Amino acid sequence: MSAPAPLRLGLIVIMACQMLLLTACGSQPSWQAISIATLSSDGLTLTVELLFGQPKPDGTYCEQVTDTDVLESSSQVVIGIQVVNTCAAPFPWEQRNTFDVGYIFPVKLNLKKPLGERAVLEKENRWPVRVKQPSGDS
Repeated sequence: MSAPAPLRLGLIVIMACQMLLLTACGSQPSWQAISIATLSSDGLTLTVELLFGQPKPDGTYCEQVTDTDVLESSSQVVIGIQVVNTCAAPFPWEQRNTFDVGYIFPVKLNLKKPLGERAVLEKENRWPVRVKQPSGDS
């Protein structure tokens, strides 16, 4: 005896959704945690150094910046950098263990007005970002 047609259709939809989710596991962009940024001498650029894996033989990285966000107000600047790993395993159980040394990848975020006394927060959790001055002072 087979299941009623609506039940079969429902099960097919659920299985299709699960397959769609599983096939996209390794390639979803995510907003990076940012704890430190360096301010340019003119106060108009924040540079964040992300830690990427070793470059591939062609000089490109598995990680790619897919989006940046700078939201300015009179009292704060919220910054975000979204990254996707194009070399990630498509399924969580296929995670590759890598013991590579990290490579610094600078990302520049341009401000409309000099930072001045405004607080800098990271987009994902709204945590404070420490801003280093160009002279190395913080």
